[in-house]
Amino acid sequence: MTNFPQDPAAPVRMGFEGVSVEVLVAKRAALKIKEDVSLSSWAVAGAYVLLGPPTPEAVAGATIRARPGSTSDLIDRLNRHLEDDQMEWFDRAVLIRGLPPRGLDVAKALHLEGLLHDLCKNSARVESPFRRDGSSGLAPHQQQEIERYLLPIVRGVLELVGVPTETVAELTAGQESSLRRRPITGANP
Repeated sequence: MTNFPQDPAAPVRMGFEGVSVEVLVAKRAALKIKEDVSLSSWAVAGAYVLLGPPTPEAVAGATIRARPGSTSDLIDRLNRHLEDDQMEWFDRAVLIRGLPPRGLDVAKALHLEGLLHDLCKNSARVESPFRRDGSSGLAPHQQQEIERYLLPIVRGVLELVGVPTETVAELTAGQESSLRRRPITGANP
């Protein structure tokens, strides 16, 4: 349920079967003009990740800079980031909102933001300022719902748009389990 527009500069909308969430991936220019962004649909509570190149001070091996956030109004927050001279580094954004009737309230968006900060902090090749803005105040079952259903979707989208979320341990395990080739004929090693 992904909408790939004909214009490669236009935002891409993604929906997911069985989960009432929508993700929008947009370049900075598209966010500025908002031509292909439904303002009423995205002026809601949600989480986001700003993406751009790593800074020269980034840890060796960092391939991208990511800054998660959450807000009660995604459009308003993006407008403030777009107007902020210190935020000119980001060249695209991933926006996450819940779909009606449930949507994402501010507490759920804040919890998702915290999980995204953890994900980016623990990723071996992502430069990210780690911070937690506070407790979401969600009940344990609500936290588990976000961790079990929503976080894997968002992580998959981040991977799809070029954010390598593997931890050092995952990268190391991947190197250790590389495939061994064996001859076509002859005994197994």
